[in-house]
Amino acid sequence: MTSVFDEGLSRVPAPRRTDGTAALPPSTQLFRVWHWVVRLVLPVLVLLAGQVLYWLWFDNIYARNWANIVGGFWIAFTLAIIMVWLVCAWFASEES
Repeated sequence: MTSVFDEGLSRVPAPRRTDGTAALPPSTQLFRVWHWVVRLVLPVLVLLAGQVLYWLWFDNIYARNWANIVGGFWIAFTLAIIMVWLVCAWFASEES
């Protein structure tokens, strides 16, 4: 099925550099930079969210109340989603 959609793109030759190698289009270079920014920022977000969750649930110097439990649940839920995104970002191929 993808060959039907890629048929028009395959007829366009790749841009060439002066040394004869194919140059990456700017969108591919931008995608590669964005991919690495996501790969490096997501672990920082996981560490920050984990630290906040630790402060909220385990290192709580004040009395526990319902806001700590509800807020901590949403931080934990968001942390789980970010961790799935982190794994997908690090183990995805460069082409996808």
